[in-house]
Amino acid sequence: MLEGGSVAVTGDDDVPSNQFVWQMDQRIRKLRCQLGRKTMKVKILKEATDKARKKIANIAHALVLAGRKAVKANAQTLTASRSAVQERLTGL
Repeated sequence: MLEGGSVAVTGDDDVPSNQFVWQMDQRIRKLRCQLGRKTMKVKILKEATDKARKKIANIAHALVLAGRKAVKANAQTLTASRSAVQERLTGL
């Protein structure tokens, strides 16, 4: 740290104060903490959507088996992939 200050003085550059450096360190810590929270939130939401997609495919599969509608109609209505419903029907 002292070497950087001496280089800045010889180069006629501004030398940041210790308080400024401390404030920037605190800001960086806060931002890293927020990033960690957002990352965790994204992971949780991804897991939830994965589970929801599986449930939607299960519902669409059950409706097709009950003879309510065709695979395409169920998939479009429930926003499920037709391939997922078809795989369940064929037993893959």
